[in-house]
Amino acid sequence: MASGLIPRIGLGVVGIALAALAVSVNLGFQKLSDDDPEAAVGFMPWGAAANAGAAEDALKAQQYDAANFYAARSLDRTLLNVKALRTLALAHAGRNPNDGIVGPGMMLAGQLGWRDTPTQYWLMIAALQAANYPAAMQRADALMRRDQGTDQVLAILRQLANDPDGLHAILDTLETQPNWRQALFQIGATPLSAPEASGMEAIVNALQKTTTPPSRHELWYYLDGLMRARDYDRAYRVWQTSLKGHATGWPYDPHFTAAAVLASQIAGPNADQMPFEWNFKTDQASMPHFGPKGTVILDGNYDLIANFLYQTMHLAPGAHRLAINVSGRKDQLDTLQWKLVCLPARKQRLGMPIMTPAPGATLVNFDFTIPTDDCAYQQLSLTISPPVESGDTSLTINSVAIAG
Repeated sequence: MASGLIPRIGLGVVGIALAALAVSVNLGFQKLSDDDPEAAVGFMPWGAAANAGAAEDALKAQQYDAANFYAARSLDRTLLNVKALRTLALAHAGRNPNDGIVGPGMMLAGQLGWRDTPTQYWLMIAALQAANYPAAMQRADALMRRDQGTDQVLAILRQLANDPDGLHAILDTLETQPNWRQALFQIGATPLSAPEASGMEAIVNALQKTTTPPSRHELWYYLDGLMRARDYDRAYRVWQTSLKGHATGWPYDPHFTAAAVLASQIAGPNADQMPFEWNFKTDQASMPHFGPKGTVILDGNYDLIANFLYQTMHLAPGAHRLAINVSGRKDQLDTLQWKLVCLPARKQRLGMPIMTPAPGATLVNFDFTIPTDDCAYQQLSLTISPPVESGDTSLTINSVAIAG
């Protein structure tokens, strides 16, 4: 009889042990979900994830021996735990930056964990310090494709572009059209540091010479940020480069031919309005009607619309003449008012309505002077008012030119 009890007692003990193990594992995973890996280790001392988490916490507290202990124990369970590999290497670095295990350990972690943000960031910085820019770009690309630390990484890349070799590596990556490429151009209104600003300009100008130059949308993001940060000189240089020598006098596009093309594509991907080109409102009630030859036709009863057309210019100091070729009845022509203000001071240099005594094609001239101070850039704008009386005869602006 006794011998028959032994198996049953043994099975009972095994069952109790398995039940206890299950409780311990559940408690351990609960601690992991509570972000308490050290407590989880108490319940699951064999758990790779728990030990890796405890190692990382110890590393953050600069407890390098404890970090090394937990990381090594995690790797005893599995050699494929990226967090444990990274933490083990960094724990050695904390104790001795020249420890030979650091570099190989981080490289192995990087190969196993392209999605491990701390590892890829560390490898990027290490590659930059070694001037291995292609490797640095691989790591930067891995980070930004997952939108990890994108702003910080982009700031680093913009500074790196001041180095010709670094710029070459950046261009090689940008030509593959990564999903973060547009973000590089979105600098915002906050002025960049001097190294970032010069590096970003170098990227944009160099990219113009590649098979994947900046799109109009990308360039608009960049120029808009520069203008809002009042970096007018840089914005003007970049815009000029983008034209590849096709720019003429002021205002740009005096016959509105380019503006007419832009208006026809206003809902498309390349309809962004550049600061040194004609800008206009795009809602149906306020949008200019461009003629087939590029003229501006006012053939409706418009309300008062400020900045109906406007453009930023870069006129030299001195005397200038604004010449406007218009067609229409006097009561319609009187509804136009051109204004020119200095940037960044916003001081007005010209502001008066068009006055003509007769219908037909008419050239109207205004003389004005650009001062030497606080007027390096200017904005020319047109405001229209409702006509005195409605009629079928339309008002046409044929061209706008400035001589000086």
